[in-house]
Amino acid sequence: HGSAMLAYDLYTTGELMLDMPKTLGLVALVLLTIAVVTAIWWKPLGLSAKQWMRLHKLAYLVFPLAFYHGIVLGSTINSSRPLLWVFYAMGAVYLLILVRRIKKAVAPRQAVRVQ
Repeated sequence: HGSAMLAYDLYTTGELMLDMPKTLGLVALVLLTIAVVTAIWWKPLGLSAKQWMRLHKLAYLVFPLAFYHGIVLGSTINSSRPLLWVFYAMGAVYLLILVRRIKKAVAPRQAVRVQ
């Protein structure tokens, strides 16, 4: 999708038309690609489990970037009220999961400090 849109810009205008929503969409695509490649090939790449986990955590950035990109530029999403609400519901679920994970990560540290 990203490559096709950039090729279309080059073909129609002769230059890359990179505004903030497009750029963030491309960043999301690159981060997702890194997460997928390292998830599949972390052993052949010689990554330790710790290194893989650090790279895999980049995936947490993908959803907010893609969400913003989709809301601002998504003609399909913005043309259908039910689809827009599904998109917002997915965003809410993502935020709930993120808050839960952050609380879970912070809780053990706080318990150690209390003792």
